[in-house]
Amino acid sequence: MKKHFLLLIIISLMLIIFPSCSKKEIDSNVNQSKLDYSFTYLDDSGNLHLYSYKKSSDSMLLKGENLENYDFNANNNCVAYVSNGNIVIQDLQNKTNKTIYSSKSSAKKISWSPDGRYLAANFGLTGYVQIYDSKNDSWIKIENGTSSFIWSPDSSKLAVGLVQNYSGNNSVTTSLILLNKENTIKTLIKGSEDFCTEPFYWESENNLVIRKSASGAKEYSKYLVTNINDGSISEANPNLPDKFCNEIPEFSYDRKYVLYESYDYNEKSTKIYIYNTEDKTYKYICQGKVPKWIKWFLEEPAQGRNSRYSPLDAGNNGW
Repeated sequence: MKKHFLLLIIISLMLIIFPSCSKKEIDSNVNQSKLDYSFTYLDDSGNLHLYSYKKSSDSMLLKGENLENYDFNANNNCVAYVSNGNIVIQDLQNKTNKTIYSSKSSAKKISWSPDGRYLAANFGLTGYVQIYDSKNDSWIKIENGTSSFIWSPDSSKLAVGLVQNYSGNNSVTTSLILLNKENTIKTLIKGSEDFCTEPFYWESENNLVIRKSASGAKEYSKYLVTNINDGSISEANPNLPDKFCNEIPEFSYDRKYVLYESYDYNEKSTKIYIYNTEDKTYKYICQGKVPKWIKWFLEEPAQGRNSRYSPLDAGNNGW
């Protein structure tokens, strides 16, 4: 009897340490992981992985769905992903999934709001932004093409780069979509035929860092921070290498590290790196794409913030 009891304990421990992963299941590790600079990413086959930077360990979370993009919600109880033109929400607790959008053209990026209510989907420069309201099970469509977007820390605004045409050439204007004011679009810094402005990251709840850039003979990039309430503008210094100027930085919760992907033309593969903002060094991690930090289950308060997830910890985030 004792032997059978010990065997049962051993088997139970093995199931905890070496969990299985089927096509429609997500490993519970994503809920149990401590904040050890873990991040998720997609491999070349579209499988979703969880990687611990401190432990250098890699485990598969979702297999066989051919994912193109994804995002976990702030409550850590579901993941939305793009696959074959469909946007699907997978419930991590009930192991069920729901297709909320189907199209021949896939969303280029999806991102949950910090409060986990809204899911924004970007369909590219010639497409549009749609916002899914999970509370009302409805969609909000913004007609303009967009280059990028980032959720505000309080989830009430979406900073977007709206594509506009000037004399036959496309430019980008940084604007806000105000969800609590009938989805009004408010222009922050307007682009022109000479330059574009795009949201870069939220510095605080009211301050948005914007990248102003031009290409061609007058190529340059500069950063501005604008207060969305009073409209004041000043110069900003994100202290990041030039390679990040064309993409929204994926900061870790403490802004020590930046996750990014880079295509290796020699090996013809996309690789994931981590940049250390303190010592200005780069480290190759693995092959993969769409890396995103796990940052919503803080064990200890970060810089005096509450130990639960705080929108300010999102950094980049498109949350």
